Amino acid sequence: MEFFSLARWESAIPYVGRFRLFEMPILGFGGYLPFGLECAVVCDCVHKMMTS
Repeated sequence: MEFFSLARWESAIPYVGRFRLFEMPILGFGGYLPFGLECAVVCDCVHKMMTS
């Protein structure tokens, strides 16, 4: 069974959308690491505020 989304990734920057993985340009995956680190920092700050 296949599932399709109506939303599609469209890039207006030349050559960015050339290499894709699961319909998303490879360069788009680069934002996951900084976002994850930022989430970890926020969780740590909230945890420190709740325990002090």
